[in-house]
Amino acid sequence: MAAGSTATQNRDKRCDDPSSKVAETALTTEDQRGFRRARPAALAMALLNAGLLVAWVVLDLTMPAVVPAADTTGFPGFVPPILALGAIGFLLMLRRPNNPVGWLLGGSGALFSLQFLGSAYQYHVLYVADLPQALLVPMAVSSILWALAIPMILIIVPLVFPDGRLLSRRWRPLIWLAVAAGTAMVVSIALDPAMIGDSHRKAPNPIGIAGAHDLSTALSIGFVAIVPLMVAAAVSLGIRYHRADSDLRRQLRWFIAAVFLAILAMLLATITKFGPLARVGLPAALMALPVSIGIAVLKYRLYDIDIVINRTV
Repeated sequence: MAAGSTATQNRDKRCDDPSSKVAETALTTEDQRGFRRARPAALAMALLNAGLLVAWVVLDLTMPAVVPAADTTGFPGFVPPILALGAIGFLLMLRRPNNPVGWLLGGSGALFSLQFLGSAYQYHVLYVADLPQALLVPMAVSSILWALAIPMILIIVPLVFPDGRLLSRRWRPLIWLAVAAGTAMVVSIALDPAMIGDSHRKAPNPIGIAGAHDLSTALSIGFVAIVPLMVAAAVSLGIRYHRADSDLRRQLRWFIAAVFLAILAMLLATITKFGPLARVGLPAALMALPVSIGIAVLKYRLYDIDIVINRTV
């Protein structure tokens, strides 16, 4: 309570100090310039997210009846979390463009949308051939981008939330390991000769390499190794929480709970091989991540964005 009251008194003194007001005005002007520079990129990211999501939903709604229900059941449940990732990411990109959290949220939303779009495109081409076959290979490759989206949202974001910086340089190898694991997974599956299709229908993979199927299978099993990286990222959040003041702790609390929920959902998805229960639990857990950040922003004044919003309104 003493620390909180001291911080409040200091803020009051700065508000009463004319020189402080001048500095605050200058800082605001500098921030506004940064906002203007980031606005085109943020709008481009938002439009990309919206376009990919709409394209996927259209293909899903027009999915041929001959496609096995097991291939698509549960996927529409990912629409709300993808929308939330895009919306919260767009807000942070506009208001805090120097903080990578917003860009990571928007990027992960785009990767998830591209993944589901690629999967739906494959089913259309393989079962009824109502879409150009020339795009089958790139769309098939895009369907495995979950291997990049998951480390991005469940490892990298927790490592840098909320200030956009690691606790120290010692945590940097976790980011490199997460990127390496996701990239290796994408490349190995893309080179798998049996990559295109499902258990019922296949198409030849022109970029496939003999023997890559065994490698992709081994890496699929090894991808479970990212779970310890997720736990390590959660530990870094716990350390950040322990070092934080009361205000920051309130801002972190919901996000920490959402991260642990997402890790449990990932474990469930891995154990059940993305079975029906995981197709419900994983979207709910992913939804909790941007929602928790939204609560921190709007209820607990994270980044002071709520003040900006209120002044705009």
